[in-house]
Amino acid sequence: MCVVVAVALRASMAGMSPAFIETFWNKTAALALAAGLIARRQYAISPDTAYTYALFHDAGIRLMMRRYPDYEKVLNDCHTTGRLIIEA
Repeated sequence: MCVVVAVALRASMAGMSPAFIETFWNKTAALALAAGLIARRQYAISPDTAYTYALFHDAGIRLMMRRYPDYEKVLNDCHTTGRLIIEA
């Protein structure tokens, strides 16, 4: 099930710049994998649930990019300068 969800999330990113998708996906996949591994060592936390939660952690970025055309530039600027996105 986690693989299907991950493929669906990645497919929803069509139309975005390939460089951004690659960076976004590498970060998201690593975070989801780490969450799933940590959950395996915890009591009463489903590794699949933790993985899926982490996978969708930044899913709102796609929505923000649709609403605000310069959102990708703002994200990149924040990453470069260390500024918080809420300040931007």
